[in-house]
Amino acid sequence: MRDRVSAGGLQARSEAHMYRLVVRIATIALALVGLGTVVGWVWPSMPGAPSPPNNLTVVASPDGSFKAALASWGGGGAIAPFCYDRVFVVPATVPNDRLADDKNLVFAGACATFEDHLADARLLSVGRSSSG
Repeated sequence: MRDRVSAGGLQARSEAHMYRLVVRIATIALALVGLGTVVGWVWPSMPGAPSPPNNLTVVASPDGSFKAALASWGGGGAIAPFCYDRVFVVPATVPNDRLADDKNLVFAGACATFEDHLADARLLSVGRSSSG
């Protein structure tokens, strides 16, 4: 009888130890996920090399000595979307992967800044004249 009780107590201790081990592993795993999330938020805001643009459109000047580049960055998903455009003007000899440097920046703004909004105005005026 005594052996049976001590064996049961040992099994209960082993189960409790296993439970605590699983809880510790889960706690460490969640802490690592949280640390990764914080680093993911902080890392892009740290000074250093900027991320490459999502879209880059390059146009050469008429004489070919300069080129203008429209670079667009966007992302963030549904929770916190962002989008901005920047225009850079550089000599034609500068490689395209080095265009997006702040010293070459001539314009920066939100996306769709360069859109033709005249068509929207025409639609509004047609809608107003036909409804009156």
